[in-house]
Amino acid sequence: MNLLGKLLKLIFKKIIFKYKIIILCGVIIAILFFNWTTIISIIENSANYLYGPDAENKGKLLIIILTIVGGLGALWGLFLNNKKVNELVRQNDIAIQNSNDKRFGEAIGYLNSDNEGIAIGGIYALYQLAKEDSRYAPIITNIFYSYVNNNKHKEVTVQTIITLFFSENNPFISDKELIFKDLSLKNLKMYCTISKIKFVTCSFDSVDLSGECSVSFYECSMKHSLIYDFKDITMIKGKYIKINICNLETCDIQVTVDEFVKSTL
Repeated sequence: MNLLGKLLKLIFKKIIFKYKIIILCGVIIAILFFNWTTIISIIENSANYLYGPDAENKGKLLIIILTIVGGLGALWGLFLNNKKVNELVRQNDIAIQNSNDKRFGEAIGYLNSDNEGIAIGGIYALYQLAKEDSRYAPIITNIFYSYVNNNKHKEVTVQTIITLFFSENNPFISDKELIFKDLSLKNLKMYCTISKIKFVTCSFDSVDLSGECSVSFYECSMKHSLIYDFKDITMIKGKYIKINICNLETCDIQVTVDEFVKSTL
């Protein structure tokens, strides 16, 4: 019985929602019908007050009333249309999120494939998803970061991730320091968007490295490379040959290295 009552209540609510305009019109008509004499009297008095005892005063007042009613009707129509548009947008957002959730699951499967080509396809799919859906940007950042540090033997896929991870206008974000170890970086132009990055025992050859954040190097080797636009630069141990560090007027730099040959600060 309780279930039947809930069902009837739900049906009743849907009927009211669907026919609320008809019900509203019915209420207005009922009010007009039972108060017709009073309404006519108010109209006549208002017409005489606004336009005097003119024979056409009622017609002029009626035009004003119809204009007001028409304007209210137009506003109501805009309200209903805006409500409909918002609902369509909401449904579209839900559909996009569901689609992105499916894309994410599929891309993770590709990334974990033993087939190198499929894994690279998964990398690009995740990168594109991070650019399109900000919900996934920090998640994919952590996935790529973990993959790079745990799959050094997969050189091609790791290099693909590094290229995308440090590409210009990349979507990657993280609120923690990311530490990259034992990477071999050559002939790259790298943009660091993460707030704090540390390279440990990495090698750099002909690399342009820039970013408006903090970067540190520990026991790294670097040659023929350029470092610029960073807020903080820390170099501890390692060998640095023919490197150029720019924008020192806005950068806090600390250098304690083993070799610093033919390099400029």
